[in-house]
Amino acid sequence: MSWFGQKPTAGAEQAANADVRSITLTIFMEGTGNPMDNVTTQIALFSRLCTGKPLTAQQMNKQETQNGPGHYKLSFAGCGVSHGLPGTLFAVGLKEQCAVIRSYV
Repeated sequence: MSWFGQKPTAGAEQAANADVRSITLTIFMEGTGNPMDNVTTQIALFSRLCTGKPLTAQQMNKQETQNGPGHYKLSFAGCGVSHGLPGTLFAVGLKEQCAVIRSYV
């Protein structure tokens, strides 16, 4: 690997290789009124095609979610789907979704 045509030092190359993560978390968040179960948007399609192990809010802090290295995914329906009219108008539920993400990270 080289940066701007210069050969990196051994230490720089080791640092670049050490930055590789063994856990990948992919997060899909639908728009306001879009479900995740039925593929009506590209986000739902990408979520369905993603090969990561699905995680849910119900699994938080359980032993099965602490398996270590791997590819995981979180998928959230739009706030209007999960929280009705308040979700549609005022994004009620978005903070809850973000809290789930933070708990996994």
